[in-house]
Amino acid sequence: MPLLYPAISFFDLLSKRKTPLKRAKEKVAWESSSCLLFMTLFSLALEIITQAQDQKKTITTAESITGGRIASALTAVSGASAVFMGGVVAYSEHAKIHSAGVPVEEVRRTHGYSEATAKYMAERVRRRNIADISISSTGCAGPEEIYGFQAGEVIFGLSVRGQETKTFREIFTGMREEVQEQATKFALEKVLEALEMGE
Repeated sequence: MPLLYPAISFFDLLSKRKTPLKRAKEKVAWESSSCLLFMTLFSLALEIITQAQDQKKTITTAESITGGRIASALTAVSGASAVFMGGVVAYSEHAKIHSAGVPVEEVRRTHGYSEATAKYMAERVRRRNIADISISSTGCAGPEEIYGFQAGEVIFGLSVRGQETKTFREIFTGMREEVQEQATKFALEKVLEALEMGE
C-alpha cells in the first residue's frame, strides 16, 4: 500500500530530549496508531470508491487544512480514477480565490475561515469538474488560534448535485498532524454518507 504521509513524523521532531527507552516505546505506540489510522482511512476510501462506481457517481475535493490528504486517501484505492475527477489544495488566500473559486470579498472579510468559504469551495470545485459530490475543508490546525478560529476548529462543505450544500463545524484535538488526520477521516465519512443516502 502507498504511504499517505511523510516517513519523518512530528514524533521524530519532538522526541529528541527523551531517553532512548521512552522514545522507543512512544515510537512503537505512534507507529501502531498511524498504521491503524491508515487502515481506517483506506477502508473508508475503498467503500467510497466501490459505492461511487456502483452508482456511477463522481467525486472531487477542495482542501485547505487537510492539505490533500482526502484526495490522497481516495487515490490510494485501485480504480479510483473511474470516479475521482481531481482535487484542489487551496491553502493560501490567493489559492482559495483563484483555484477554488471563493469570492474575493469573502476571503478579504474572513481570510478564508468561514462556513461560506467551505461552501464556495465545495460547490465551485464540483461544478468546474462536472462532478456529483465534492467535499471541502478549511480551518485551523494549530497550535495557536488564527483569525478567531481556535486550534482544531474545522469547517467542511459538502456539495451534492441537485441538493443544497451543507456545512459542518467540528473541533478536533491533538497536534497539527492529528487534527489534519481526524479532519480527513471526518470528510471521508461525510462523502460515504452522501453516497449511502443516494442509493
